[in-house]
Amino acid sequence: MTTSKTRYPLPNPLDEATSHSTRLQETAAKSLVIPQAGEGAPSPQSSPASGRGGERENQLLIPESLRESHVNDGHQPDVALTINGLAVNAHTGMTLVEAAWHAGVPRVTGVGCMEGVCGSCRVMLRRGKNVTVGLACQTFAEDGIEVVFMPPASAPRHHYDIGDFKDAWDIHARFQDIFPEASRCRHCHGCDNACPKGITVENGVALAAAGRYRDAGEAFFECVMCELCDVACPELIAPAHVGLFSRRITAHFHLRPPNLIHRLEELRRERQGATPIESDENDNES
Repeated sequence: MTTSKTRYPLPNPLDEATSHSTRLQETAAKSLVIPQAGEGAPSPQSSPASGRGGERENQLLIPESLRESHVNDGHQPDVALTINGLAVNAHTGMTLVEAAWHAGVPRVTGVGCMEGVCGSCRVMLRRGKNVTVGLACQTFAEDGIEVVFMPPASAPRHHYDIGDFKDAWDIHARFQDIFPEASRCRHCHGCDNACPKGITVENGVALAAAGRYRDAGEAFFECVMCELCDVACPELIAPAHVGLFSRRITAHFHLRPPNLIHRLEELRRERQGATPIESDENDNES
């Protein structure tokens, strides 16, 4: 399949790079192969997007010291794909984030943790007539695939203060007020198909709607809040936030794990200027 350089109507939605730690940036950059001049890397002058922000936004925002640590393996990129409407050539084994960095796709830099934890690199994928969603850091570049980085999730529509829940008797009534859509699930499985972590999202929502918040919280245990299930839901249920509510309310009304209680006590003592050992010794002496 021959990819075209025609830009799609959808512009690159990532106006700013998502900040992350230097350590994660270095870890991510070490997996890249940065092409040298003349080896197919688009220059700021030749980039199709150079007229929308100048040279600076078309340059890879990776430290020079890290760029110099990459050595081209001598092989030409053998995977042709499209990212945000731009024709991109990548090496086999690259993730979509790495392919975007390698080709200098504007603004797709430092988008997250690179380990499928933060959920910030949401992408829409088109393989022929099949359209799916996923995380760019966990999806490998494929020949002919069309990729669009999705904009960050919007602010949540469901508002509550967990501190306002004083007892467990009115949890379910409050839940129905906060998430009235949860009981209107169509069972279309769209949320299940959209989840990059393989969570049975639909079942988790059903558990919460039935008042089984502990079970619902466990069903959403591996949720990274990428909110792709929210995008896929025709009833606008916001399943990711249903799962988050279930985990919060379960922790709010139940005793914390012993190791967490111990760690919190250590932090409290440190703030008071005494180490746990010193405090224990003082307690024994008294």
